[in-house]
Amino acid sequence: MNKARLRQLGGFVPVGRVREEIRWTQVGDDGQAVRGDDGEPVELTATIYVRRQPFGLLDRLMAAGNDERSRSAVLISESVFLGDDGSERITYDEAYQLRDGLAAAMLLAINRVNGRFAAPGEPKNSTPPTSSGASSSSMGSAGQP
Repeated sequence: MNKARLRQLGGFVPVGRVREEIRWTQVGDDGQAVRGDDGEPVELTATIYVRRQPFGLLDRLMAAGNDERSRSAVLISESVFLGDDGSERITYDEAYQLRDGLAAAMLLAINRVNGRFAAPGEPKNSTPPTSSGASSSSMGSAGQP
């Protein structure tokens, strides 16, 4: 394999941000879900922009194991952008102060964009493995010299 083939196969993460809609339940200062006139919890939606994550960013996050900062807050501050055009960056301190439900919605969006998993009912970005864990082409060559 060479770099041109690796690029053709999608081996490099494309630069740019992906527009994502997130949903979360609004929570009041008392920690309880805010309820609407109908008595149901208020669900909020927003559009954010998520940066695709190359291996280097994830490796840097894992290497920061002794760092006392929140890995989730770092991930959000490195990956989520706001504003009409996705130009507003969230700082680490701002990400650290997010309400749990909103932070969880942002983390789900980060994972969707980067193909780690999809929310229930959504298709995954990657092809699932076969039930045996091996593709038919690799099975056909198994045991051959």
